[in-house]
Amino acid sequence: MNDNFFDTLKNRAGRDGFGHERPDEGITNDWITPKWIIDAFDGYAQENLDKPQYFDLDPCSSITQPWICARDAYTVEQDGLRQNWYGTVWCNPPYGSHAEKWVKKLAQHGNGIALIFARIETKLWQDYIFPSASGYLFPRGRFQFAKPDGTTPKSSSGAPSALIAWGGENRDCLIEMVDSGKIPGVFMEMSFYTGSYRSGERENQAAKDKRLSESGKEPAALRFFDGV
Repeated sequence: MNDNFFDTLKNRAGRDGFGHERPDEGITNDWITPKWIIDAFDGYAQENLDKPQYFDLDPCSSITQPWICARDAYTVEQDGLRQNWYGTVWCNPPYGSHAEKWVKKLAQHGNGIALIFARIETKLWQDYIFPSASGYLFPRGRFQFAKPDGTTPKSSSGAPSALIAWGGENRDCLIEMVDSGKIPGVFMEMSFYTGSYRSGERENQAAKDKRLSESGKEPAALRFFDGV
């Protein structure tokens, strides 16, 4: 995720970047996906899909990306929001209010996995993620994101994270991540979701109906792995 999409927040003394005065932003929003997470997805691709990398595109890559998250990438120089998204997308967007537009675009694309804070009470989750995503992985514990130079700060992220899948193959991949213990946590899928739709949000209900009708699969049981 790249903090060059907006002005860097003013420095806060003694902070590593995951400040707690604001619920979703620190002194920077340029936080790199932990390498072990990408390694887990790439390992799945090599074992099950006969390809070296799981993701085809990272549309919000840092300019100083210390490790590759996808086969191709857009940085602030290409402005990933304005570009065509293709294949299986990895989306670890800039944090704060900036995440919403990236997640909405991924939901429209319909093929990929997002990594964002699990603030499930927010409008983004209630109105867009829950009604449209194929599955959700809530990891055990909090991730330690890396700085653009690849180093890891002393503190973990300021909130729990979630991995969100759009598309059946990505849903199945998250299930395997939990079942294998590669990403310990709890998996839940769309079949568990019943939400309240407000006037003007019929497209969310239509997306849900379409996905369920095309699934052809029995709903997955609640999955969890506690690392024991």
